[in-house]
Parts: sequence; C-alpha cells; structure tokens
Amino acid sequence: MTRTHDPHARLLKSLEHSAQNYGVGATFSDFSETPWSSATFNGYRLTTTVKVDGNATAWFAALPEEELSAPGRLVADLALRRDADAMRLELLVLLEA
Repeated sequence: MTRTHDPHARLLKSLEHSAQNYGVGATFSDFSETPWSSATFNGYRLTTTVKVDGNATAWFAALPEEELSAPGRLVADLALRRDADAMRLELLVLLEA
C-alpha cells in the first residue's frame, strides 16, 4: 500500500509514524476488512499483522490512546492481540459523514 490517497495507506503511515516516535520500526501485512455498523455509525474492522524492529513495549502500551486518522476515516477503537507467532492489530474505523 503505497498510494497516499488510499485511506488504508494513510492509516498505516499514521501507525508507522507513531511507532517511529517510540523508536520502533513497524511493518504491516495480512490485511482483512469486515464491514461494521451501529445505529448511528458505519465503518469496518481492519485487522493486520504487525512486525516490529526494536523494543515495542512502550509503543504497544501507548497505541490504544494514539489519535489515528485518515481523510474521511476515524479510528474509534484499537486492540492488540498476540497470536501464537505474531501480533495482530485490530482497528475499528468509522466512516465520517
């Protein structure tokens, strides 16, 4: 994902910059997207595998409070899950009206 006008690419750039602020290199792969809606909002759940270079403990701890966004998108929730061999990042992304 290298196109900067792509909302996913913009979210990933935002995540990469956040990691860099903590001295961590982060790469993302294995993307999946699931539609999501509530009575008042529409969006999707974006899930990706995160690979880090360096000690990511402080970044992982701070990540749920980071303000991540892209044009027309707002990250409403973020969770990290450890699988057997990888960290999975789950984002609830709302579409702005």
